[in-house]
Amino acid sequence: MLGGGGAGGMGGQNDIYIAILSSRTMHDQMIKRFNLFKVYQTKSSESARNAIAGQTEVKTGKDGMIHLLVTDTDPKRASLLANGYVDELLEANTKLALSDAAQRRLFAESQFLKAKNTLADAELAVKQLQEKTGLITVGPQVAQLQGMINSTMRQLNDMAISVTSNDPEYIKLRQKLSNLQAEIGKAQAGPAYATQAPERILDFTHKTRDLKYAEALYQIALQQLTVAKIDEEKSGTTFQIIDRATIPEQKSGPVRSRTILITSLAALFAAIIIAFLLEAIKRSKQNPESITQYKTIKNHLKTWK
Repeated sequence: MLGGGGAGGMGGQNDIYIAILSSRTMHDQMIKRFNLFKVYQTKSSESARNAIAGQTEVKTGKDGMIHLLVTDTDPKRASLLANGYVDELLEANTKLALSDAAQRRLFAESQFLKAKNTLADAELAVKQLQEKTGLITVGPQVAQLQGMINSTMRQLNDMAISVTSNDPEYIKLRQKLSNLQAEIGKAQAGPAYATQAPERILDFTHKTRDLKYAEALYQIALQQLTVAKIDEEKSGTTFQIIDRATIPEQKSGPVRSRTILITSLAALFAAIIIAFLLEAIKRSKQNPESITQYKTIKNHLKTWK
């Protein structure tokens, strides 16, 4: 027994699952999975499909659930076949992405893989340029130092309004500015920055910018994929397995009492007919007119031969 789609679309979703369970592809998968050619003693795919289809009944019950019934001469095999249908449906549901949430998850996965590949390419480009030119990531360091210098200068200008140049805090801040200016001077004068051609430095700046952009896209794609997976798990359109098939303790058919009753009635009916026929033959032999008619018919038959 399977629980179908969520509220509002249960009927349509159940119809899709029933169509899959009754499809030729599903029957072929079952034939391959359980080697049914050997079971049905046939080499014909069509005959095997007809056999497994004849043993299987799939329908939506009044409870809104999908009911799957498999009959077989072997009760253990009947249980295996029923559970096999469910396993194949689970796999098909993953591949086909029947629900909207699953489709969104597949789209998010494709976008994530694309962003991941873009990030890998950007990282490789920066690495190759560093190895080729000897450039290191000093551009961001210089920019960070310049930002700290600008901030310190603004603080000094603000303090100059209210304190004198001999104020200890003002002196400390001026010393900090001096140290920062020395640091940025060293960075700009280093071989990795100053000795490189300007076009190489510009190329490196572009590639590091592309790397940051790729990293941002990667993070966005990762977040979208995570949300899509959560939505798919919460989605009510995926089916749930309510009851797995178990090996039946009793035969589902044929019902012996019903068979005996039908056989008895048929035998009684045949006996009545035979009794009437015998009685009719007996009466016809006692009737002279019937005997004459019988002889006439017999003579005609001999003449015809």
